[in-house]
Amino acid sequence: MESLIKSQHAQKQAGYSSKTSGTEIIPATTGLTMSSDESMMLKLVQQTHSPDAPREEELWRRETFTLNLIVDGIDAVIFNWINPGNYIFLYGGDDLDWIRRFTMAAKATAKDSNVKLEMAYVGKRNHSHREQIRRISEAVRAENLSHSWAEPALMWFFWARLESMLYSKIQLGKSDDHDEVMQGIKKILSYDKLGGWALLSKGAEIVMITHGVIERTVTVYDRTWKTHVPTKGYSKAMYDHHHDEVLRETGHPCAHFDFHITARSGRIPEKMNCFECHRPMEKYMSFACCHDEKLLDQDENYNF
Repeated sequence: MESLIKSQHAQKQAGYSSKTSGTEIIPATTGLTMSSDESMMLKLVQQTHSPDAPREEELWRRETFTLNLIVDGIDAVIFNWINPGNYIFLYGGDDLDWIRRFTMAAKATAKDSNVKLEMAYVGKRNHSHREQIRRISEAVRAENLSHSWAEPALMWFFWARLESMLYSKIQLGKSDDHDEVMQGIKKILSYDKLGGWALLSKGAEIVMITHGVIERTVTVYDRTWKTHVPTKGYSKAMYDHHHDEVLRETGHPCAHFDFHITARSGRIPEKMNCFECHRPMEKYMSFACCHDEKLLDQDENYNF
């Protein structure tokens, strides 16, 4: 139960315990919410042919792709934002100028629309950007741009949780176009490779996940979708303008996925369809080295 112990340690570091009695969140494994008894029944290391796959599949059937699934067990601040009256932006990237423009414009739209908007910076998946992301996170907090984790381990757990959910779904053969959890995770991981990205939710309900062009959507608020907020609502007005106008002009970017082949990753899919156009994606193989001794030491400590 090594992974469970590390997960609990991370929750203590974050000062967080689940609000749901008798449940534990395992960010370092599948990302599923389960009771203490259920978590003890599941193997917490992913395997290609897990003997507990039927039980894991049963747990997945209870889950929907909501903000709770993404952040529960990681950060009490974000978790406490989740109520029907709040709009929430999770965002990431490694361009501080883009972050400044996006956060300031987004907050201005919320203020003018008289809605409550919370924002949280969650960093970047690529471990080789760790020092850069640490500096950006410090700037985000210092400039009061949004909420951001001061503890690097929480960013690591956020991305490890998403990867683990993806691997869990793949092992169960759920990498199809009709699985909303798979589609959502694929969008976040793919857009993260492009640079800036954002996820908007209304309470727990995820409204949209998009790449860096969302900055353009919130910037043109005054002269475009502002007039629709009173009739459509804040998130619907933003969504419609983003998809019907902005994306029609900019187009959809290419989708990319990197699978880190390790002992925990298990089976890598032979094929995968694009979440944008639904056509089969091309498959490549690559090798990478980050040359960071500290990173290698930390990864050994975080291994699960």
